[in-house]
Parts: sequence; C-alpha cells; structure tokens
Amino acid sequence: MNRKQYITAFFICLLCAVSILPAADALVERYLSAANDRYSEGDYTKAYEYVNRVLDMYRDDTLPENVTVIGEMIYYDYLGVLKENGDEAGFIGFNVWLENFPELSSSRIKIRSAEFESEIARSKNAAATAATAVTTVAPSGNTGTAGSAPVSGSALSDEQWLQQLEAERQRSAEALQMERERSAQVISSLDNQSESLRSVIEQSTLKNESANRNILILVLVISAVLVIVFIVVIISIVSSIKTTRRQQEQFAATLQMVAKMNRIPSERVLLGNVADIYGDAYLRSAGSTRVGDNALPEPELTEADRQAVQELAVKCEQVGTEIDVMTGRKNNSKNISEMVYKIALEMGISQNTVMIYFCASMVYDIGFLSMDKDLLQAETLTDEQKYIIRSHVKIDVSVFDFVPEQYRAVFIDAASMHHENMDGSGYPAGIPGDKIPEIARMIHVVETFISLISRRSYRAIFDKESAIEELKNHPELYDQKIVSVLDCII
Repeated sequence: MNRKQYITAFFICLLCAVSILPAADALVERYLSAANDRYSEGDYTKAYEYVNRVLDMYRDDTLPENVTVIGEMIYYDYLGVLKENGDEAGFIGFNVWLENFPELSSSRIKIRSAEFESEIARSKNAAATAATAVTTVAPSGNTGTAGSAPVSGSALSDEQWLQQLEAERQRSAEALQMERERSAQVISSLDNQSESLRSVIEQSTLKNESANRNILILVLVISAVLVIVFIVVIISIVSSIKTTRRQQEQFAATLQMVAKMNRIPSERVLLGNVADIYGDAYLRSAGSTRVGDNALPEPELTEADRQAVQELAVKCEQVGTEIDVMTGRKNNSKNISEMVYKIALEMGISQNTVMIYFCASMVYDIGFLSMDKDLLQAETLTDEQKYIIRSHVKIDVSVFDFVPEQYRAVFIDAASMHHENMDGSGYPAGIPGDKIPEIARMIHVVETFISLISRRSYRAIFDKESAIEELKNHPELYDQKIVSVLDCII
C-alpha cells in the first residue's frame, strides 16, 4: 500500500467517526428542545417523557449542566402531577429514574417526594383500619342492633345464640377474605407494572451497552489506523511546518496592521457622538466617557426610524437602570452596552445593527425584574434558589412590547441566550457555536469580563490583562473572535 492509499483509508475512517457523533448530538438537541417546549406549554407529562429520552443517552456519562437544570425543573413539576393525581405506580417509575440519575435529586424534589410517600402511607393505613373495623363484631344483647339477627319476644336459648354468633363470625371471615383478595390483586398489579418498567429499563440498558461496544470497537479501529497513518504522514507534516509558520506570521502581521488602522478612528468615534445622529444627547448618559472629533456616518434610516430608535434607547436606559437597582449592580447595564457597542464597531457591523445591539445589551437581564430583590442580592444561595435565578433567561416575550417588532428578535436573543456556551454546555437550550446569536455571544464575553474586573465578596479582583487571559483560556465557553476584539479595544 502506497502513501496515497494510506491517506485515503485514514480519511474514510475519520469520516465514519465524525458522522456518528453529530447524529447523536442532534438527537439529544432535538429531544431537549421538545422537552423544553412541552414544559413551557405546561404539559409536564410529555416533557417528562422527552427529557427521559435525553437522560437515557447519558446513562453511562456525566450529565451536562443544561440537561441537569432542565431535567430538575421538569422532574419537580411532573412529581407535582403524580402527587395531585395520587399516581402511586407512576411514582414508583419516577423513583427508578431518580435512582439512575441522582444529579436531578434536588432538595425541593426530596421534600415533595417525602410528602407524597407520607400521603400514600396514610391512605394505606386508612384502608387497613377500615378492613379491621369490618371484622369487629360486638355482642349486642337482645335488642337487634347492627351485626346481630333480630330477636323476637323471648330471650334466645344458648344453642340459638351460639348459632347466631357462628353465622356472624362466618360472614366476617368471608368479608375479610374478600378484602384480602382485593388487596392481593392490587399488590399483584403493582408488581406487574414494576416488573414491566424494570424490563423496559433493562432492555434500554442492553441497547445502550451494545451501542457503546460498537462505538468502542470503532474507536479502536480508528486509533489503529491513526497510528499507521501517523507514520506515513509525519514526514509531510514536518516539511510543511515551516511554510505554515511563515504564512501565520504574515497573517498575524496583517491583522495587527488592520487592527491598528481601525482602532485609531474607533477610539475617536465613541458613544458621545451617537447623539449627533439622532438629535439630543440622550445617549451620553448611557456610559460614554469621551466625545470624539468626528460624528458617525449617517445611517440609512428614515426620519420615523430615527425617532423610533431614539425613543427605544431612552426606554432601554430607563429599564436598564431598574434592572441595576434590582440586582444591586451599579451602572452594569451602561457598562455592558458601551462595551458591546465598541466591539460591534470594531467588528465592522453596520451602524444600524450596532445601535440595536447597544439598546438590547442594556436590558438583556430583564428577566430579573420579575424576581425577589432580596434573593438577587443574597450573598449565599441554596440549590433551589440557584435554579430560580437561572430561570431569568426564560422570559415572556410580552416584556419587550416596548420594542418595535422589526427589532424584537434581537432583544429576545440577548435576554434568553446570553448564558449559552460555545461547546453547548450552557443553558437554557444548550446550543453550540454559531447557532448562538451574535448579540448573545457578545454579552456573554462582556458580562464575564466586567464581572472579573469588578469587586466580588467571594474572590479577588482581576486586572484587565488577567481577565482577558482568563477568557482566552476557555474557548469552550467564549467566542474567541469576540475576545480578541475586546483585547484590542480595552
């Protein structure tokens, strides 16, 4: 086999491996999205079914954070449905899943489970007490009360009394036997349901184990091929390193030159001159610290559009101030919006889009306005409180009724997706890479940077250079293109 054949075999095997993994990721994303949609609609039973399909795919792996967060919320509300309906059989299945995935067993789920178990125990005790009462027959003399045959005129003889007592005992024994048979049927039915559930889980486990074995075999085959191909291609790689390095140095030099050319005007044209386009100095109070020499180029907007954007910016500044008061983060909305504005300019985004990004980044945390102020400013949080705070990204689109319809999608993206990570480990949807809207990726980088250089009671303050380095060390979380632009402008 010549060198060309080795390389061809390597790429065929690599293509097979790559085609399997995205298919599994796509399936997880589809089920997780379906579970999230059903949960938002209040269909907790269907959401429970979908999220269990996702969990089944992580039976032998650690659950991602976004799956844990969504799964805990769905499990908590589905447990409420079981409790309300008194569904003991469903509760048994619920506990089996919870044992397999203890990451979902939060404190509030444990409390609700304990309450449901207590209700089941009280129900069974009441049934047992009723059965005991049926079997208890007290002698009632000659008056003909319940449980004894009527007595005529004169007193019964001893023999008649014994016969009557024996008949009462016989009837009580028959009633007790019938109750025992009914209880046995119920227990048998529950056992059958539990056995069916265990069978389904075992079958699913076997399928997963089989799939894992196939993947392991494929990985071993690919590894063996890689070792063979490595020996073949190493010479070619070494010979191309010098050429690649020279090209990278040229490219880096070009980037530095372009960044220097762009940075000079962008330092002069800051937020202070936005007012020159739209009228009064309504944006100067939104975080600008300097006024440049030249105004920004005239945007291609009608007079009505310019007026609408001006009113939108003023409203966003008001709402942003309310959010800062609620969260106790002074000037946070202004700091975030100014830095997003500068980054967008540096990236060459159109002026009209830059203005909408600026407005949206002032109100990206609007979900906090519906929460308790004391909770948002608490120094320590329980697990349940953390889940509540994370839910601020689940917004009702009606909160953005003040935004013109043509810009509303950008505001919704900023508010709901600014905690998504580049590797798909964020929340609420767990989407990766370029699937995350550009405005959300910008806010994620800027919010983390400002948090690192600000005072926090639980850690030391980073200087700007160290904060940028921290962002660069986590490409799985932050868009490195945006981090690089941020590094240029600070």
